[in-house]
Amino acid sequence: MAQQGLRMRTQSLRSGAHIVDVEPGREAERASQLAQLPNVEYAEPDYRVAATVQRTPTDPLYASNQLDLPRINMPDAWGVTIGDPNLRVAVIDSGITPSHVDLSTQWALAPGQPASAHVFLSTPLSSGCTTPNAPTDDNGHGTHVSGTIAAASTLSGASATGVAGMAPGLKILPIKALDCQGGGYLSDVADAMDFAVQNGASVISMSLGGTTTSCPSYLVTAVNQALAAGVFLAAAAGNDGSTVLEYPAGCTGVVGVGASNNSDAHASFSNRNASVALTAPGVNVDSTWNDGGYTIASGTSMSTPHVAACAALVRSANPSLRGDAIRAILQATAVDLGAAGYDTTFGWGRLDCGAAVAAAGGQSSLTPTPTSGPGMTSAGGKSLTISSGGGGVVLAWRPGSGQSSYTVARLASGAAASLPPGGLPPTAITFNDAAAPPGLDCYALFVNGTNPEGQSDLECAVMGFHSASGSPQNFALRMNQSSTASLTWVAPPGSGQDGYILVTLGGTTQNLPGSATSANLQISGPTCYAVGATRGGVLIGYTDLLCGIPGFSNLGAS
Repeated sequence: MAQQGLRMRTQSLRSGAHIVDVEPGREAERASQLAQLPNVEYAEPDYRVAATVQRTPTDPLYASNQLDLPRINMPDAWGVTIGDPNLRVAVIDSGITPSHVDLSTQWALAPGQPASAHVFLSTPLSSGCTTPNAPTDDNGHGTHVSGTIAAASTLSGASATGVAGMAPGLKILPIKALDCQGGGYLSDVADAMDFAVQNGASVISMSLGGTTTSCPSYLVTAVNQALAAGVFLAAAAGNDGSTVLEYPAGCTGVVGVGASNNSDAHASFSNRNASVALTAPGVNVDSTWNDGGYTIASGTSMSTPHVAACAALVRSANPSLRGDAIRAILQATAVDLGAAGYDTTFGWGRLDCGAAVAAAGGQSSLTPTPTSGPGMTSAGGKSLTISSGGGGVVLAWRPGSGQSSYTVARLASGAAASLPPGGLPPTAITFNDAAAPPGLDCYALFVNGTNPEGQSDLECAVMGFHSASGSPQNFALRMNQSSTASLTWVAPPGSGQDGYILVTLGGTTQNLPGSATSANLQISGPTCYAVGATRGGVLIGYTDLLCGIPGFSNLGAS
């Protein structure tokens, strides 16, 4: 041990094995080196274990009426956290019923701000409505949303009353931007978002929306300021059963939420469009109401607080996570429904809050001893996605439980590099190579550890190829085990496009409508893709090139 520069921490009383400290991130590498020494019988990493806990509330309506919560694995999430008491979820809606027995302890005004500052209602109001001097709910909608997020629960020490909120350990920041008829203005929503960000909200839930040709500039500014502050934004995708975009869900950076039922089928009223990033239960959801009781309601308004609350729990499990990282975790752990990969009906899939919180907190189940065999682990590194257009090259993948660390390998200009130095922790599911050089950059993800060890396929980006303006944003490629390539993108800033051209180098050119945001193509060998936006048949912008080279993976890409 002295020759290897190792310090003994302790010695096992039974086996005689020595427990030694090594450099963080090099556990598997050092164990492999030591195992090859002639005077070492064996060397293996030590593994953290944690109690497997499922917590179930005894609130009377939970077992009978809240089938939506077991569907998204809330008992597993509650085994990790019920919410950080210092964390605030801003609910921009019709307000809250402050005296409701399930909410009276679950909300708080912004420190130092009067109650009237939480009201954003421009005139004219809907017929019969007045402007209150506090964010009190004269409609019921906001109270329902707030109950889903944070209704008091026996899990947080409250008496067994009514329903159980998803995150009863935290508090709602109520902001009223909808009047007594549920009407309001997008400009008020933008101002309410600014207020939430300035007053410390970590998550903003918006179960509302309006139709317009694009995300208004004032709303774009509010969204971008929230994202820059690390805030997670969720908004309802809409209830028209159409492909029409609603805003703020349609604004770049906002997580649009569609609705499913408690059998994971698509809710017929839920819009299918490019804004849908995730789906959550939105049919027959029981929650608090402004008459002091409880009401069952349906809509993407009911789905949105599920995602917002789970985002808050993910942040509670790992306070270092910003909004974009939380989004990546929710998407990577979602249960894929509908067409393989991304689709505009289910987005990246139905929310799995238990898996998301476990991934964020690094508490995915580890086998106590690294033992091979079917069913022992769920290897990480699958479903590798590469994207450009959001600042550098972003890699994202699904979490697992058998890895000890990850290494991202980049090959650019003939030089290979391991990113970042020292590797990534086993809980990582995303990496942003902000320093990706212009030109052809290729990446592979290596999953390190004795249980299991493997690598992804090779995926590449031609950086600097895209046009300076008018280009589709956040262009992403994922290679699937079913020999398909899933492509997704976001409309160019300002939109205005009426069509897209999907170019497969060495293959075909395909025309797509201006509402398209995804495509699934067969892949049989090295292939590169680009998407151009058109207006009136004229090219107005195009993405970087993304390439997939199958045949390297021993993980199973999907």
